[in-house]
Amino acid sequence: MTAELDPAGLDVDAMRLRRTPRQARARQKLARVLEAADRLLAGEGPEALTTTRVAAAAGVSVGTLYQYLPDRDAIIDALADRYLTRLEALMDEFVVMAQRETWPDPVAVLVDAFADLYRSEPGFRALWFGRHFTERTREADRRHKRMMAAAVHRILVAQHLLPDDEAAATACFAGFLAADAVTQEAFRADPGGAADLLGQLKAMLRAYLDRLAHERPQAGAAEGELPKVNEKVLVTGGSGFVASHLVEQLLARGYPVNATVRSLANAPKAAPLLRLQDRHPGMLQLFEADLLRPGSFGAAMKDCRVVFHVASPFLMPERIKDGRKDVLEPAVQGMRNVLASINETRSVERLVLTSTVGAIFGDYIDVLSMKDQTLSEDYFNTTSTLENNPYHYAKTVAEREAWAAAGEQDRWSMVSLNPGLVLGPSFTPASDSGSLFLLDELLRGYFFYGAANFSFTVVDVRDLVLAHISAAEDGSASGRYIVAHQEMYSFPQMANIIRDKYPRNYRIPRNTVPDWVVRILGPRFGLTQQYISNHLGIRFAVDNSRSIKELRVSYRPVAETVLDHYASWRTNRSRVPAATS
Repeated sequence: MTAELDPAGLDVDAMRLRRTPRQARARQKLARVLEAADRLLAGEGPEALTTTRVAAAAGVSVGTLYQYLPDRDAIIDALADRYLTRLEALMDEFVVMAQRETWPDPVAVLVDAFADLYRSEPGFRALWFGRHFTERTREADRRHKRMMAAAVHRILVAQHLLPDDEAAATACFAGFLAADAVTQEAFRADPGGAADLLGQLKAMLRAYLDRLAHERPQAGAAEGELPKVNEKVLVTGGSGFVASHLVEQLLARGYPVNATVRSLANAPKAAPLLRLQDRHPGMLQLFEADLLRPGSFGAAMKDCRVVFHVASPFLMPERIKDGRKDVLEPAVQGMRNVLASINETRSVERLVLTSTVGAIFGDYIDVLSMKDQTLSEDYFNTTSTLENNPYHYAKTVAEREAWAAAGEQDRWSMVSLNPGLVLGPSFTPASDSGSLFLLDELLRGYFFYGAANFSFTVVDVRDLVLAHISAAEDGSASGRYIVAHQEMYSFPQMANIIRDKYPRNYRIPRNTVPDWVVRILGPRFGLTQQYISNHLGIRFAVDNSRSIKELRVSYRPVAETVLDHYASWRTNRSRVPAATS
């Protein structure tokens, strides 16, 4: 994507070269080589891609070319990498666009966009039609098709045309394979793209999509549901990372939604909600509310049957300067203000609270004393304080207050969701979420020298949102639910996931920093020796069985979550002015 291209127009992260150019001048020379190879490929076919011909066309010596691309197969691989990266970057852009706006005809948008790319890339057509693939390029093409089909699925989910499930993903893969074959045939018959074939392709895909959409089960059909689709719900902190996804999915299911934000004047944060208002006229109302101001949630809560209380600051320890002011007061006083409004609003029947696994344990070492050294909902955090992990302490106090209030009456019920580290695509680069901050440091290259062996319980934001909705719709849901994968994932594991797709991204660490080095240098990065001792190298199992059985959460692979998070980060970063990125 454009955010990752260097001045020479190359995404060397995705290319496998004999030697990676590090200086701008060397990258420009490699770009010149590939442009020359592309011209030869377009004009004469793959047979022209000898090192002698390419070097001469690029105006470099054969020795210079050999530093990067030693033979014809390497040249073909590099060109294929460049073509596939452009296609995937374009699709990543479309995924983000689909999350922000409604397309009257998604089939036409996608088919026309990729037909335009075929027209503008004669070298791509020559390579694919000639099928002079190396084994490595064939394997890259197979991976590419699956990635593109997965992106199509995400687009159609974002457009509320298909469900986010395995059957729909398989259907999108089948549709993509068919579309790819017809598109190639259209451009094999006519360099401009045979209009009749492309027209028939659109008609075929529209009919296929229409059939899939009509087969989709309707939301709210399960027995024991609590709210009806036409009954209003409230989402607090609607502009946040999790809450904005929740608002979108609720609207997609037909719920009228009230959402609170601290200030509608904060354009970057309010923008995703304003776009959702445009996509769902009359279905989303926005209210200003302050966690610290008593009574500020009353107007937003009027006539709502379910309250999703998501608003609460999530800051990493190094960003907390004053534990009481930064996290305790907003979490606890905000909880009290929301509870007061719930008790005053007779229409409310259920509170779905977004808590955290940090309300179950204080430090990782605490879990080692739990039954079977496994994290479960049976425990409450008893070790955190304002001085030691104030965020966990604040969330624990807030959740306990909510349970106490729920137990003092019988008009409304409560469900608490306790997620791990929430990752996945974000609608805006303006979020203050600690989840985004934590991965931002990794992706920006702050740990390029190596990643420490810290592990995390992880959940995809989209899976967490579906858990929220299930907790609201299923009247039998009760108590606390851990929402996270059964296994923890470390910084080095996440880095490996990204590097598998972007092997030349030198910002992503390749090494794990030895624990003894972390113990020595950690305090220089704001980590206390107590924190290091209680977290470094510690892993434990997570009992997420209640979320799977009762909320019907089907956890998507962590690799998909991390790659989608990275793609979203790249796109959002490209939309932020350079001075602030």
